[in-house]
Amino acid sequence: MKSFGGLSRRRLDIQALRGLAVLSVMLAHFGSLLPGGFLGVDIFFIISGFVITLSVTRLWESAPSVGRFLREFWKRRFFRLVPVLVVVLLATLVAASFTLPPVDFGDQVEMSVWSLFFAGNIGAEIVSQGDYFDPGARYNWFLHLWSLGVEEQFYLVFPVLFLAVVAGSWARKRARRPVWIIMSLAVVSFVLALGNDADIFFGWGGVVAENPRLSAILGYYSPVTRAWQLLLGVLAALIAIRGVSRRVPAVSGIAMATLGASLLFSPESNLLPGLSTLIPMLAVFLLLLFPVPEPLAASRLLTPLRWLGDRSYSAYLWHWPVWLYIDGHIANPTTTILLSFVTTIALSLLTYRWVELPFIRSTSFPLRRGKTRERSPNRRPRRGLVLLSILPLPFIFGFGALGIHHLWQGLGYLPDAPGVPRIDEARDCMKFDCSEAAVDVLLIGDSHAGALAPSLQRELKTQGLEMYGGLINACLHLPSISVNSIDEGCQAGSGEIRNLVAALSPPIVVIHGYTAGRFTTINSGDPSSIRLFRQSTGETVTEATAVEAYRESLEETINLLSVGGAQVVVVSGVPDFRSKPNEQLWEGRPASQARQLLAPWVDFEFGQTITKDDYLARHGPFVEVEHRLAGSHPSVTWVDPWPWICQPDTCSQYVDEGLYLYADQDHLSSAGATKLARGIVSELASQGIIGSGERD
Repeated sequence: MKSFGGLSRRRLDIQALRGLAVLSVMLAHFGSLLPGGFLGVDIFFIISGFVITLSVTRLWESAPSVGRFLREFWKRRFFRLVPVLVVVLLATLVAASFTLPPVDFGDQVEMSVWSLFFAGNIGAEIVSQGDYFDPGARYNWFLHLWSLGVEEQFYLVFPVLFLAVVAGSWARKRARRPVWIIMSLAVVSFVLALGNDADIFFGWGGVVAENPRLSAILGYYSPVTRAWQLLLGVLAALIAIRGVSRRVPAVSGIAMATLGASLLFSPESNLLPGLSTLIPMLAVFLLLLFPVPEPLAASRLLTPLRWLGDRSYSAYLWHWPVWLYIDGHIANPTTTILLSFVTTIALSLLTYRWVELPFIRSTSFPLRRGKTRERSPNRRPRRGLVLLSILPLPFIFGFGALGIHHLWQGLGYLPDAPGVPRIDEARDCMKFDCSEAAVDVLLIGDSHAGALAPSLQRELKTQGLEMYGGLINACLHLPSISVNSIDEGCQAGSGEIRNLVAALSPPIVVIHGYTAGRFTTINSGDPSSIRLFRQSTGETVTEATAVEAYRESLEETINLLSVGGAQVVVVSGVPDFRSKPNEQLWEGRPASQARQLLAPWVDFEFGQTITKDDYLARHGPFVEVEHRLAGSHPSVTWVDPWPWICQPDTCSQYVDEGLYLYADQDHLSSAGATKLARGIVSELASQGIIGSGERD
C-alpha cells in the first residue's frame, strides 16, 4: 500500500465543503430558503466516504493485526459519534415533552431508540412512513437521523470490504483492481437507485415505489441505494492515494460552479438519489480529486464555512429539532428562521467544545505495530465510563415519562379513549363468503361503517334481522363508477361491492362513511390529498367540484341499489374533530406530555367540543345533497347522526357520564356507535321499514 505522502495533511477545502453541506441543509429546512439544499446530505455522504477511506488506510498501516484494526475502527466511530448524539437525543426528548402530546412524544422515544443504535433510517420507515417533504415530517423530531443510520450501516461493513478489496496482497499486485471493484459496486448501487425514476420514465405504475418490500430495500432511506454516493468518495480517495490528485484551477472552478447551480436550482424531490443528484455528486467527486487553489481554501472568505465545517456534525444533529421546536412556538416566519440559525450555531459551539473535542482527542492517538499504547494520561477509561453513564439517559427520561403517563391512566387521572370498534370478520363479506348467508341488511362503507357495524348488528338483531357488511377502508364509501378513487385497489374494492349487492339482493342497504373527507381537502380537520376523480372527464375532484361530484356519485349509487328493490338508508358522516379524544386539552389545545404528568394536580378538558356550525361548515353541503336525494327517491331513508350522538347545539367526544363517544378524531367508539345504531333502528321503525324498535 502506498503511503499517503501529501494526503496526510488536513484539507481546508474539505472542511469548507462540510460547512457548505450543513449550511445547505439548514437553508433547505429553515423555511425552504434553498431549493436544492437537500443535496447537503448527499455531499456529506461523498465527503465521508473520502475521509474515512484515508483514515482507514492510515489505521491499517499502523495496526498490529486485523483484529486490532477492526476493533479500533469501530471503537473510534462509536466514540466519535455517540457522545454528542446522546446529548442531542436527551435534550430533544426534554423539549419534545414540553411541546408534543403523549402519542407524538411516544413516537420520539421510539425514534430515539432506533437512532441511538444507528438505525434511524429504519425507524423513519416504521414511525414516520415519510420523508422531509411529507406533511407528517414535522411530527418526527429525529427524522434527520436517517442519514446517520445509512452512513453507519455502510461503515459497519466497510472495513471488511476494505480488507478484502484494498488491503489484500492480490490488490497490491494490481493497483487498479480495487479502483475497478469499488467503481463496479458504485454503478450497481446507482442502477438500483434509479428505481423510482424508472417507475416514472417507463410507466411501471409504481412497481418499486408502491411495493413495501422493494421500497424498504431500495427506498429513500436505504443504504443500498445510497451506497454509490459513499463509494464515490471511497473511489476518489483510492485514486488520490495513488498520486493522481492535483490542483487544476479550471476543473475545480467548473465543479464549484456546477455544485452551486445544483444547490440553487435543483427542485425538491423525494425520489431516490438518482439522475437528479448524479451531476452535483460528480462535481464534489472532482473537487475531492482536484482541490481548489490553496490560497482560496485558506482565505478569509471561506473562514465561516471552514468554522462551520469543523462543527458540522453537531450542527446537523441540532438543526432539525431546533427548527421544529421554534417553529411550533413562534408564528413570525422571519423570527423563526433567524432564531433557528442562532440557536443551532450556539448549541453546536457548546457541544463541539465540551463533548466532541474531548472524545476526538482521546481517540486520535496513532497505533504502533507490536506495541500497546501507554495510558499515562488515563483519560480514555474515564471518558469511557462517562459515556457509559450517560448512554441510558435518553431512555430513562423517555420511557420514564411514558411510564408515569400510563400509571396516571391506570389510576384514572387520565382516562384513555377506547379503540375503534371492528366488525366481526365472519360478517364482512369482503373477507368472508356470504353467498349462503341470509342477509337482511347489508352495511356498505369505509372504516366509519366498520366502527358502526358491531353496534348496528346488535340493534338489528333485536328486530330479528341479520346484518352483514361490505367494507373497504380508506376508500370512497360509495360504490359508484362515475366517481371513483385514484387508487386501483379502491377501484377494485368498489367493483366487488357492486357485485356483492347484485349477488345478495339485500332488502335493506345501509350506506355510511366519512363523506366530506373523501370529497374535499378536509380530513379530520387537517389538509390531505384528494384521491378521487370523475370518470367522464378524468379530472381529479377538487374542492370546487366536490359537492357536485358527491351528488353524482350518491345518485348513481342509489339508482344502482334500488334496481334490486332494496330500501337504501343513507347515514350522514358523523361530526369530526381536530384533536384525538385521548389528547387531553389544555386551554383548548392538546396538552403536552410534560403537562399531562401533572394530571393528579391539574384538571384537563377530556375530548373536544364543537358547535353545529362547525360541523355544517365541513359537512353541510353534502348533508344537503343527501337530504334532497332522499326526498326525491321513495326508496331512500336519510338518517342525520347529530340528534342521536350530540346535544342540540354542540357535540363532544367525551360526555359527563365518563364515556368517550369517539375513539379518535372521526371514528365513533362503541358507546357512540351504540347511540347512532339505536337512532338508525328508531328511524327505520318510525317509517315502518322494520319492527317497532321502541325501547324502555
